[in-house]
Amino acid sequence: MGSSAGTFMAGVLQYITEELCELAGDLCESRKKKIITPEHLNLAIRSDNELAKLMFMATIAQGGMLPNVNEFLVP
Repeated sequence: MGSSAGTFMAGVLQYITEELCELAGDLCESRKKKIITPEHLNLAIRSDNELAKLMFMATIAQGGMLPNVNEFLVP
């Protein structure tokens, strides 16, 4: 580890946080809500492939579940 490892890690965490907030904010706006809830965060994480791989073991309290409709039921 170099002397700039902490700075690099801070930059990575900032980028991940900004990406998550942007995705959750877009979901929030699409549902005509003003406050980002844990459900918006959960849906944002699970809908993005890269974030889903990164946080596959994460549990978000009050995050709800992903909407899932079986293909057989869709006409």
